[in-house]
Amino acid sequence: YDLTMTAARRSKSSIFKYGILSNTLDYKPTLFKDISAEFTLKKKALRTHESQSKKYYMSDEYLQIFHQNQYVNLNEIKLSESFEIERLFL
Repeated sequence: YDLTMTAARRSKSSIFKYGILSNTLDYKPTLFKDISAEFTLKKKALRTHESQSKKYYMSDEYLQIFHQNQYVNLNEIKLSESFEIERLFL
């Protein structure tokens, strides 16, 4: 995080924090993206990480649950990614 923020200090790039397994209660997502159409491609990309392939959190079942959150239920979509906006440039 610190290295990213330092590297981007002069950049006019938006920076988003991504939801992960080890997020604490400090992580408060405010931006959600419907990934229903891209989910199969995301799983395929994740499977290329051979060192992680046997981890429980890489199973289809776990990935499905991880991407079903309150936003999904409220907006009648299947899957979403959550982000916390660190810095936003429009």
